[in-house]
Amino acid sequence: MKKETRGLTRREFVGHSTRGLASLGLLGAVSRLPALGAAASGILQNGRPVTRVLGKTNIHLPIVSLGAMNAGRNDMIIRRALDLGMRHVDTAFNYGLGRNEEMIGTVLNDMNFSDKVAVATKVPLLPKTVIRQMDQAQVAAYVLRHAEGSRKRLRKDSIDFLYLHDVQSGDYMNMPGLLQGLETVRKQGIARFVGFSTHTNMAECLRQAAADGSYDVVLTAFNYAMGENSDLIAAMKGAAAAGIGLIAMKTQCKQPWYSSSDEKPERREYAAKISHPALLKWVLHHDFITTAVPGCQNFDELEQDFGVALNLDYTEEEKTFLKDRVVAAALRAVCQQCGACVATCPQRVDIPSLIRAHMYVGSYGNAEQAGQALRGIPRGRGLEGCSSCADCVASCRFRVPVGQRLAELRGFLA
Repeated sequence: MKKETRGLTRREFVGHSTRGLASLGLLGAVSRLPALGAAASGILQNGRPVTRVLGKTNIHLPIVSLGAMNAGRNDMIIRRALDLGMRHVDTAFNYGLGRNEEMIGTVLNDMNFSDKVAVATKVPLLPKTVIRQMDQAQVAAYVLRHAEGSRKRLRKDSIDFLYLHDVQSGDYMNMPGLLQGLETVRKQGIARFVGFSTHTNMAECLRQAAADGSYDVVLTAFNYAMGENSDLIAAMKGAAAAGIGLIAMKTQCKQPWYSSSDEKPERREYAAKISHPALLKWVLHHDFITTAVPGCQNFDELEQDFGVALNLDYTEEEKTFLKDRVVAAALRAVCQQCGACVATCPQRVDIPSLIRAHMYVGSYGNAEQAGQALRGIPRGRGLEGCSSCADCVASCRFRVPVGQRLAELRGFLA
């Protein structure tokens, strides 16, 4: 849950003093800060939100939308978001096994907004090993069945954006059964546009999508911690140039940024009202992103996030925050889901999925999503794979404290 205590951000913002970070060698690792970027075009005019066109869909959306996963069953979050002016809501079957979709469908119907709001939902993606044991018709039927179920729960004539959920590698992109299913969904009008969501190997997936031409929209993780990831940024630009609409998630780096609770007098403290708008603005200053879908759990968070859609200019406090080398160093502890750490683990544990589970339960307080992330890990590559190691030797090129995160996850699950 996002909250403020003692003037800090929603999640104990910077856990180390400059001195502590320097002693760990982290400050020296930050060769340069991610650029703030020039002032974006289309800044607030007459109190209206900034809007952008979503690729070749030609749909205009406010640049801040709603990720509904953490709304749980609180339909007032959805109602308030629509009252504020949000016109895109992101959900998935896996968010409560359809209950989140049902809640959104009820709200849209009650408010007579079904044709005024673009809704995205997701088809749970089967493991590649399972897909390869099915024929193309079976895979296509699976996609069609899930899509039709989601459409009915959402009470919409047609789903606006239907994604394959959590695509993790480019070889998913050209699986005939999946493509056949998506094309059938589109031809039958169950969904207007199709795409996928991705947290892992995003650059590879985006390049494949741009080359393939079968996908209209991609929901991808993107945040300030990825500002020096030139491969990802180039892939995003290439996808946008190919007409793919890009929507950003995980925009506010909601993972622990610290490796201890050490507090020093010289530590710079930032309130959430500074840090979270700054991080969201940084993402949206990249104009290849059409809109972002931050998750919100209360009205304060909704209003804070949607306020960014009304004015993309940085405040002086936000500029100071984004230029702070302590912040940049702390952000090294945000997992980018690149997967390079797996090769450093003797047991080849699925570290990215475990880190995501840690994020869901430790930062979002969402045990259900954490459980789904854990259940998706192949047998032997979850936490049980760690049992033969006295100490964790896995390492991250971006300096995420892998061993500590996995130990914390075991504690959460105990």
